Parts: sequence; structure tokens; C-alpha cells
Amino acid sequence: MYSSYTQKHAGQLINLTAGRKWLLHLITLCDYRNFRPITNLTTVSKILERLTLARLKPHIVSSPNYCPLQSAFRSAHSTETALVKMVDDILGCMDSGSVAVAVGLDISAAFDTVCHQTLLGRLES
Repeated sequence: MYSSYTQKHAGQLINLTAGRKWLLHLITLCDYRNFRPITNLTTVSKILERLTLARLKPHIVSSPNYCPLQSAFRSAHSTETALVKMVDDILGCMDSGSVAVAVGLDISAAFDTVCHQTLLGRLES
């Protein structure tokens, strides 16, 4: 059916009959049972994550180690809210005539200088 059409337009179209045969061959080689949805695993893990969070959150919030100013890993908090809080504190100090000092530390490079063999040896002992 497609052979005369593909012969006329050989430079413009792929051979449809060969493509269809290749697809049928691929389907017969593969077991159809392998084509099952793998997204069920992520759904189950998200449900378990939410249930765990619902159970742990009251304990974390009531802990004396909980800092209400922490912006990381909290809903409705981000680096933007941390910066807004910091700017608000600085402007409040300026309005009251106080001195405000901000210190920023980037400690990510500090972990690159650690000798990993020494660290592993100390952790093992």
C-alpha cells in the first residue's frame, strides 16, 4: 500500500513498511508485561513522606532546638523571606540609630580542603 508512495518520494520519506515491520518486531521481542507503570513507586513514596511529615512536624516544632527564624526546608519560606527578614532588621537598626553588621560566610569551599582519607580514618576509630 505504501510502497508506491515511498518509491515516488524516496528522498523525502522513510520507508513506512520497513518502519512498521521494525516496530512489530520490537514489540514481539519485548515482553508486554515489562511495560508496566513505574510511577506508582513515586506516588507511594510521596504518600509515605506526607504521612511521616504530618506525624513528625508537631514534635519538631515543639522541640527546644527548633528555630522559628530558619528558612530552609520549610513551607512558605525561602531565601527571599530570609533576605526580607535581614533587610527589615537592618532598616530597623538604622531607624533606631543602632549599628548593623552583616557577615556572610561561604563554607562550601572548606569541605574541598579536607583530606578524605584522614577524615575516614578518624570516623572509623
